Amino acid sequence: MDPDWLKARGIRVATGEFQAYMKVEIINDGPVTILIDSKKSF
Repeated sequence: MDPDWLKARGIRVATGEFQAYMKVEIINDGPVTILIDSKKSF
């Protein structure tokens, strides 16, 4: 569907780049961070 067609009808549309490089950060704000990996036994 054409994003401009949707925008012309008042529908909010977000666009972006497919497979774009993204830098993300995580803040571990809690008592613990748990690693779950089904291929390993801890």
